[in-house]
Amino acid sequence: MSTAISVRLPDELVKELERIANVSEKTFSFIIQRALEIYVQKIADLQEAYDRLQDVDDPLRSSQELNYSPDLFDQAIAQANAEHRTVVEQIEFWAMIGMTALDNPDLPIDFVRDLLLAREEGKAQSTSFVPKRKRLRF
Repeated sequence: MSTAISVRLPDELVKELERIANVSEKTFSFIIQRALEIYVQKIADLQEAYDRLQDVDDPLRSSQELNYSPDLFDQAIAQANAEHRTVVEQIEFWAMIGMTALDNPDLPIDFVRDLLLAREEGKAQSTSFVPKRKRLRF
């Protein structure tokens, strides 16, 4: 079930939506729905993090306890925003790149990353290969 809603958007945002829709070949509705899903998930992640920080019985309370630098978390936030992931999903993605690179030391790390990104896209977002010239038949 779904509900139709009406929203007033600034002209600049509508132009950006049109650009994204043209490039991605997706509808406004799809793009806005996906953006809202990501936003709602990020808010839920932030609320969970805030609740855990307030809970004195929660063992996970600081980056020092996890033994990683705060810069890593800041980088994860920035990259997660750029890649439309949650922070947890971003860290999991980095871990997957690392594990795949260790399993395949002969592959360049950029290739591993691009391969995992392509796998994330799935068949729905993939494009078919179209040769530039017709095949010769004998």
